[in-house]
Amino acid sequence: MKTIIVTAESYKKFVATIDEVLLGRLEYPKWSSTYPELWLRKDEGPYVIKAANFWHTKQELLKDGIPIFLMQSKWNGHTVIHTPKEPHRVFTLKPKTTWSMNYALFSHKGEELLTIASDFSWKKFTTRYIITCSDEFGSDEQEQLLLLLSLHFFKVIESAAAVGAS
Repeated sequence: MKTIIVTAESYKKFVATIDEVLLGRLEYPKWSSTYPELWLRKDEGPYVIKAANFWHTKQELLKDGIPIFLMQSKWNGHTVIHTPKEPHRVFTLKPKTTWSMNYALFSHKGEELLTIASDFSWKKFTTRYIITCSDEFGSDEQEQLLLLLSLHFFKVIESAAAVGAS
């Protein structure tokens, strides 16, 4: 198992590293941005998330205007992700257990690919995210994008829970 640590460099920039080696980052263009730009390694990107419908329940991850992934937020809190070329090969981000704030990404076969959890530091008043996956996962570009997308949607779910609690 490998552990990916995601830290906030600012309130708009989150950096994912494996053993202090840069994997990718999320950059929110404005302080009020809903969708980040995704960057792999130092400068591969940007991959841009755009809403695909009026209600923003469907999104697309685009690279130079070409859809790479299609995502849909479901009423039950699950997020479904697939490529346009393989709509039957669905990835699902959902809670690990009913009352847990830990989420997991599952393959179309039901295999758990990664888990993601937040780790809040009261001392520094910052949140870092811890992603755990198998040693094989995250080796290619598509898996790295899935990892960053999972982080983005986990942050969205966490923000919604915080708003609902207040």
